[in-house]
Amino acid sequence: MMKFIKWFFIIAVIAGFTVFATANRQPVRISFFPFPYVMETPGFLLATLCFALGAITGWLVNAMKLWQSRQRFRAERQRVQALENEVKMLRMEQSAQAVPPPALEKPA
Repeated sequence: MMKFIKWFFIIAVIAGFTVFATANRQPVRISFFPFPYVMETPGFLLATLCFALGAITGWLVNAMKLWQSRQRFRAERQRVQALENEVKMLRMEQSAQAVPPPALEKPA
């Protein structure tokens, strides 16, 4: 169900962006203020570039957070394994130190 919602959202965004891009084909002037550069480009190209840069930035931020989560997960998994090994060793020591109860003798 979540995959369906995800793909529905992606398709809706792409469709909306396509309608926006085709409606804005007139040229747009871009000025790089402190520098003497002026560029003229179609509006949909500028919008596409901004959309792509935003998507790439979002993907990179998400990838970094995922990497941090995986690192934390690995560290916690190693900690859990170390604690499980410690418990196992303590149980083995406890069973080795346990004195069996004295055997009951049968009355003769």
